[in-house]
Amino acid sequence: MAKKFFAVMHCKPKQSAAVNKLCTRVIKYLGDNAADFATPNPTILILTNENAKLTSLIGEAKGNTLKKDARDAQSIVVYNLLQNEIIYVDGVAKGNKVLIDESGFDASLEPHVHTNPDKPVIKKIVDGKAPATAKILIEKGLGTGLLFTAQTTLTPAVESSWVTMLDHVSRPKLILIGLVRAQEIFVRVRAADGSLKGDYSTPVPFIAR
Repeated sequence: MAKKFFAVMHCKPKQSAAVNKLCTRVIKYLGDNAADFATPNPTILILTNENAKLTSLIGEAKGNTLKKDARDAQSIVVYNLLQNEIIYVDGVAKGNKVLIDESGFDASLEPHVHTNPDKPVIKKIVDGKAPATAKILIEKGLGTGLLFTAQTTLTPAVESSWVTMLDHVSRPKLILIGLVRAQEIFVRVRAADGSLKGDYSTPVPFIAR
């Protein structure tokens, strides 16, 4: 039986230079081999635009803490896009090492691990630096490279009442703004690993000041 190969990434979400370099390579190879990879998902345009943002932030981050945070967050965005691209490439290649090599990814006999994240646990919610804002703190242990969605409501038992306040943001950016002072709200979050989404956390009450 022929060996079956899988597309893999040899970098971590916040290794911005390595993520940037890999994405640049994948963009070129997918474009050069469009006959084999006719409908990349995400598209080459999306990869190009998001990787260009990462390239700029890498250059701006030297000695600038705020830009470093933005660079790391964008590196996670590009990393997750590449994780989704791996799913597409593996679907096309069907274990063929030659096709995987033509995608720009490395080929390995070990499959890429891509699972739904666990349900987050909100450690606590604290007042933000500005009035009527809040920062959501998540318990550690979920893994790296995840992006979060945060929702709020006045009536947690009514599913249709939940409103998305933040979508696909990194852990340090879980800051709610525009809240109503002295009004109790309920907050829940979920994590996403690429296109795979976990369950929402248990709702936690909060009153903005």
